[in-house]
Amino acid sequence: MARNLNRPASARPARRRVAWAACALAWSWASAASGAGFATGRFGADHGNPMTANPYAVFFNPGAVGNVKGTWLTVDASIAYRRVDFTRDSVALSPSSSQPRGDRLYLDANTGDASAKNFAALPYLGVTSELGPLAIGLASYVPYGGAASWGKIDRFAGSTTAPGAVDGPQRWQIISGSQLAWYNTLAVAAKLPVPGLAVGASISYVRHSLVTSRARNADGSDDVRDFGGGLIEGRSVVDVSGANLAASVGVHYQPSAALRLGASYQSKPGFGQTRLSGTLRNQVGNLSDEQRLDVDLLQTLPDVLLVGGAARVSADTEVRLDANVTRWSAFDRQCVVAKGRACTVAPDGSANLDDVLVVLPRRWRDSYGARLGASVFVDPTLEVFGSAAIDTSAVPASTLDASYPDALKIFGTIGAKKTWREKYSVAASYNHVYFSPVSTAGRSEYAAGAPPSRSPRADGRYDQSIVYVNLNASVRFR
Repeated sequence: MARNLNRPASARPARRRVAWAACALAWSWASAASGAGFATGRFGADHGNPMTANPYAVFFNPGAVGNVKGTWLTVDASIAYRRVDFTRDSVALSPSSSQPRGDRLYLDANTGDASAKNFAALPYLGVTSELGPLAIGLASYVPYGGAASWGKIDRFAGSTTAPGAVDGPQRWQIISGSQLAWYNTLAVAAKLPVPGLAVGASISYVRHSLVTSRARNADGSDDVRDFGGGLIEGRSVVDVSGANLAASVGVHYQPSAALRLGASYQSKPGFGQTRLSGTLRNQVGNLSDEQRLDVDLLQTLPDVLLVGGAARVSADTEVRLDANVTRWSAFDRQCVVAKGRACTVAPDGSANLDDVLVVLPRRWRDSYGARLGASVFVDPTLEVFGSAAIDTSAVPASTLDASYPDALKIFGTIGAKKTWREKYSVAASYNHVYFSPVSTAGRSEYAAGAPPSRSPRADGRYDQSIVYVNLNASVRFR
C-alpha cells in the first residue's frame, strides 16, 4: 500500500480528520450477468418469464403461480464468464493543483488498458404447489449482484515510484468487489372465477452485502505522489450489509393451452431508500495509521414492470414475446455516511463533512428490454428453444465507470428441454450477451463536484461480453 511516513507527526491528526470527512471513496458493484445496470435476473433462460406457470413464476410473476399444476421443484444455475476491457484516456486525468499533467510517471500510472475476466454462478431454487383454488411458491435467488477482480499491470509489479499502479488505471473506481441482494420469497396466488385467470402476490426477505476496494486520495484526485515527491496514493475498503423487504404482485391468464398472458410489478427493495451498515477502512497514502469508521451506505434500487405473452401457432410451434421496464432512474446517487446520519447534499455536491463522507452521483435512467423467442416441439418430450433480446443501458456516459460498465445489449439464446413421464425434466441452453462498445469521450463528471462528491474521472473506452450456460432440472411430486 502506497504511503508516505515522512510527514511530521503533528500534522497527522488534522490530515486524518480531512481524510475521514472528505474521503472520495467510489466503492462499486460489479454485475455478473446480463441485465441493465447490475441486474442478474434471467433465471431459466427462455422458461423464465412472466407468462409461464412454473417455479420461476415466484420471481417473474406471482400470479402465474396460481396456474401451476401439481407440486414442482426446480433447481437452476447459470455459469457465466464475463470479460470487461477498459482503456482510460488522458482526458480522464484528475490531478490536484500540485500534480503536473505532463509528468510521465503520473500519466503512465493513470492511463492505458485494464481488463477483468471473471466467472460467476447464479443460482435459483424454487418450488410451487397447487392447493385447490390457492397455490403457494417459495424461491431463493439473487436478482442483483455479482463479483469482479481486475487484472494486475505487470510493468508496475515491484515499482517503488508508483506501487499503486499495479492495480490498473481503473483502480480509482474499482480494484475488486463482490455484492449480492439475496431474495427469499413467499408467493401466494388464487384462481378467480374466470377460467384460466389467477392473481398473486409475494413478499421477500432480502439480504444485502457488499465488500469492495479501490484506490483513494483524500482530496478526490488521482495523484500518485505529492508535491514533494512522496507517495500519496492510498486504499479504501468498504464492507457493509443489511436486510429489508420487497414485494410483488401479478396477474396471469391462460384461457386455453394455446395462449398465455402475464404481467407483474416488483417493488423496490426496502420500498425506497435502503441503508446498509458496516465499516469503511482507509489507508491514506501519507498517513501511517489505517482509519476505521462505522458507516452506512444509502441508495435506492429500482422497481420493475414485466409483461409478456405466448401463443401456440401450430401443433409443434410456440412463439413468445415479453418485455420489461426497470426504473433505474431511482438510482440517482450512492452515499456513504457516518452511522445513522442522513445524506444531505447541496447542488454543488458539498455537504456537512461530519455526516456525509462520500457521494457518488449516478443519475441513471430507466432501462427497457424486449425478448422474442420460439420453441419447436420435436415430440411431446423434446423442446428446442431459442430467442433474441435487446436491453437498453441504464448508465449515462457522464457516470459510467469500470464498476458499472453497462451498454446497449443484444442477447442470443439456444437450448433444449427434455421431459420424462410428465414428471421429470432437464434443460440446458447457451446464452451470449453482446455489449455495444462505449466511449465516454470526455463526458465523465465525477471530478466536477465539491467534496465529498469529487472522485477521479472515468473517461475511456469500455468493451464487454458475457457468455453463460444455464442448466436446470425439475421434478413433479404430484
